Amino acid sequence: MHAWTDWRLGLPAEAGTLWWIFLWLSLGACLGLLAAASLRRFPNISRRPRLQNASKVTQREGDAKSDPESGDSEDEDGESFKMVLCVRQDLSMGKGKIAAQCGHATLGAYRQAARRQDPFLAPWTMSGQKKIAVKIK
Repeated sequence: MHAWTDWRLGLPAEAGTLWWIFLWLSLGACLGLLAAASLRRFPNISRRPRLQNASKVTQREGDAKSDPESGDSEDEDGESFKMVLCVRQDLSMGKGKIAAQCGHATLGAYRQAARRQDPFLAPWTMSGQKKIAVKIK
């Protein structure tokens, strides 16, 4: 064999090097596709721990001691999920513009919670998707 050939493949040295680079890149691409497919197949795999029962998280010690007859209507668990939208008054928007912006904010928050698989999204959806807009200065 000549000095300019690769002793493993009998090819010129440059071709053998390119072959190994192609092999490792292909292997890396296959492993990347496999990892991406497994994450799509098992979307509950996450770095942060998930809450087993999201509706129990919102209950505080004071809520447990409060009178169940007081307050507005709640779910059968005694808890309600509401999205609170804070509207700034210094922006000088009309009622229609405020309503449109609240709609955009609600949709954006819903999409973000769905993408992150937020544990509060399902109970909020099941409780009627209640929304409250409050004025802030």
